[in-house]
Amino acid sequence: MVDNMEKERKKRKMSFTTVGGSSILTIFAVLCFVVFALLSLSTATANASLTTKSTESVTQYYRADTKAEGILAELRAGHEPEGVTIYKATTSKSGVKSIIAEGVGYVDWDEYASFSVRIDENQELQAEVLLRFGKGEEAGYRIERWQKVYTGDWKPDDSMPVFGGDGSTELPGMTTIEE
Repeated sequence: MVDNMEKERKKRKMSFTTVGGSSILTIFAVLCFVVFALLSLSTATANASLTTKSTESVTQYYRADTKAEGILAELRAGHEPEGVTIYKATTSKSGVKSIIAEGVGYVDWDEYASFSVRIDENQELQAEVLLRFGKGEEAGYRIERWQKVYTGDWKPDDSMPVFGGDGSTELPGMTTIEE
C-alpha cells in the first residue's frame, strides 16, 4: 500500500509540472500575441496619420498649382493679374527685342512675368514665365521656373549637445573629473 501511495505522489508531481510548463508556455505565447497586436496597432495609427498629412500636403500643393495655372492663363490672354511682376520688352539700338529682368536678358519675348502663390504658412509656389504675344505659332510661353520654396523661419534644433569646434575638447554641459 505504501508503494501504491508513493507511485500516486510521483504521478501527481509529474502531471502538475507538465501542466505548469504548458501553462507558462501558453501565457508566454498569449503575451507575445498581445505585444505584436499592440505594435501593429501603433504602426497602423502612425501610417494613418502620415497618410492624412501627406494627403493634405498634396492637396494644398495642387490647389496652389491650379491657381498658378489660372494666373498663367490670364497672362497669356494679355491681362495683368494682381500680384504679378511684369517686365515689358525693350528694343535695343541694334533693333533686337529683349527683356531685362534681374540682369538676365531674354531675346524675342514680349514679357517676363514673375509671381508666387501661397501653398501653406511655410511654403509657396514661385513661377517665372516668358511670354510672346502674336497669332498662331508666333504666340507662346516658356516656363523658366515653377518651384515649391520653403519660406518659413528656419529654427535649428539645439537640443542635442554637439561639439561646437571652439577648440575645447569637452562637449557642452559635460564636466571633467580631475584626479
